[in-house]
Amino acid sequence: EDNYFSSLVPSGTFNDPDGDVLTLMATLSGGSPLPPWLDFQKDATSGEWTLSGTPLNGDVGILNLSLVAIDPYGMTSLPVALRLVVNNTPDAPTLEIPIQDYIAEEDVPFTIQIPDGTFEDEDPGDILSLSASLSDGQPLPAWLTFNKESKTFIGNPGDSAVGQTEIKVTAVDLNGKTIESVFVVDVKNINDVPRITGQKTLVTDEDTSFTIAVTDLIIDDPDSTFHTVLVKNGTNYTSDGLKVTPALDYNGPMIVFVSVNDGLSESL
Repeated sequence: EDNYFSSLVPSGTFNDPDGDVLTLMATLSGGSPLPPWLDFQKDATSGEWTLSGTPLNGDVGILNLSLVAIDPYGMTSLPVALRLVVNNTPDAPTLEIPIQDYIAEEDVPFTIQIPDGTFEDEDPGDILSLSASLSDGQPLPAWLTFNKESKTFIGNPGDSAVGQTEIKVTAVDLNGKTIESVFVVDVKNINDVPRITGQKTLVTDEDTSFTIAVTDLIIDDPDSTFHTVLVKNGTNYTSDGLKVTPALDYNGPMIVFVSVNDGLSESL
């Protein structure tokens, strides 16, 4: 397959007792013409008859040929059977449909199905096996898995997955020949609501105002480090912006309700 070959008909294959010049003809054994890739010609210089051609993948197999000699009077010899075996030359698989980039959202599970026909191999009976990695060959991140049997990616991206990740899918045939397709999974950020997880203990004197600052709070927010503080209404105090004033003559523990805002979402 895919290699040019040329074979001479040995001298003496046909003889004519009259010494006539013979014309040779080659067909398939059933009398059908030779396939288009196979040529049978007489060399104008040497007078030798040559069977030649370049078989392609679809020509792999066995051809049974019939060769006869015809004299100038139309008398035809008995056929000589020839058997031509075209061996397969392993072809590398090919990428027929590049895998498309995919847009996902943070904290939203998704699946990506590799379509049938993405990879092909023209070798008869060849089987392709798929694998997936990062484009540099490193393993997939923990938030992304690949099932080679169903040819499906399953993703569950968290905050750390936000951004573009290049994925490489490799198809390998039974002869170890490979082809690859690289695509991008682009995980878009979904704003996380900030959470107040702790605070400093603030102390003030009776009838003395104090101010609450963002640095007085412990804030959990994977998206942002910039926050504004909002003081809510409550008992035993009044507020003006971030300034808190205890009720007149009040002393003892006081709970002040606050929230933080990252510019997109406000904590509960």
